[in-house]
Amino acid sequence: MTKGTQGRGRRSSAQAVSHDHIASAALELLSLKGIDGFSVRDLAKSMEVFPATIYHHMTTKNDLLAAVASYALRDLEPPPQARAWQDWMRELFRRYRSAVQAHPAIAPLIGARIVSNAGVGPDIIERILTVLIEAGFPEDSIVDTFNVVIAAKVGFVTLELAPQPDNVADFHDIMRARVNTVNVETHPLLARFLPKLANRAFMLRWENGSTRPMDASFNAYVDVVISGLEALLRTSSGKTGQIEIVL
Repeated sequence: MTKGTQGRGRRSSAQAVSHDHIASAALELLSLKGIDGFSVRDLAKSMEVFPATIYHHMTTKNDLLAAVASYALRDLEPPPQARAWQDWMRELFRRYRSAVQAHPAIAPLIGARIVSNAGVGPDIIERILTVLIEAGFPEDSIVDTFNVVIAAKVGFVTLELAPQPDNVADFHDIMRARVNTVNVETHPLLARFLPKLANRAFMLRWENGSTRPMDASFNAYVDVVISGLEALLRTSSGKTGQIEIVL
């Protein structure tokens, strides 16, 4: 290989490539290949750079995945304005769902891989804690309350957008056949509600939320979470939970 042809088709490793540029390209590749099929080598190839260029910004693959999670959720925090804490929480949950719906491949990354925590900025954590404290949740139980909020934010969406298998068509046929073999005598209620549940309820679907969003169920879920937090607030502090906060 001559000096003139060495590295042809690749940008120089010395060329400036921003952290966000890498995270954006990685998010796009992750959306195409999923977490299991994602590699730094393929990312470098898609960006026409050497892997060393990526590792100059992100030391490990875990750093890269954390950066992807952070980039995908960069607009998560609801805008500042006066509102009840319940409305702020609803907006937080909805913004998170919208972000993951835009990039469903990150659902298992954020919901099942603790490495994604490294990409969470302190600003959103500080804001959630501020909302909870100003709403009146006791400081001695703030860890438990914070964990409830995070689990609620992530949980439904992770299930709704769980990745489908590679052989999607075969899986659809298998699940349809399985659902349609319900025995009326042994499972009368399941048989009765099957027309409503089939492909629209967890455990009985063959499409995920990318092609069949569960909007009504999500709204019901958010209402239940908010009601539960209100009940927790009343029990722990004796307050009504209708305080307005200024963010």
